[in-house]
Amino acid sequence: MDYHLDIVISEKNFLQTGIKEVKFWWGGEEYCHTPRRFETEDSLILKSFYSIETDSIIKSTKIYMPVVLTSSAVYDLKHIAYCCPEELVSHNLMKFLKRVSGLEKFIISLCGDDETIDYSIKYTGESDISEIIYNAFVSKKSVLIYK
Repeated sequence: MDYHLDIVISEKNFLQTGIKEVKFWWGGEEYCHTPRRFETEDSLILKSFYSIETDSIIKSTKIYMPVVLTSSAVYDLKHIAYCCPEELVSHNLMKFLKRVSGLEKFIISLCGDDETIDYSIKYTGESDISEIIYNAFVSKKSVLIYK
């Protein structure tokens, strides 16, 4: 099963999570990519992403200035979960998700092919975010984690 990862955080939390926007110069002026691109302090590339599904998730939250981010590194993360689970916590995407889990408000949606959420978890910090992601992969379930 293939997975899609959406991360919803406030734009005001970019500094706290180690995100900076990647821009480019053209004709002596600075421009944003479309869709917007971001890079973490661990050199992880993220892109802004919007869809009907993420729009409904955003409307149900009270996240100020929400930005939906996605990363193709979710495919690597899934592979690591199956082959070398002990290396999961050291992956750049997992390090980023760990920083996200420390925020006051966030949403992490890990959806399989059918885009149906199998279960939701209100994150309290009692369990490690990498455990939740690992369990979703090995059980082939989709999960929505929020705080």
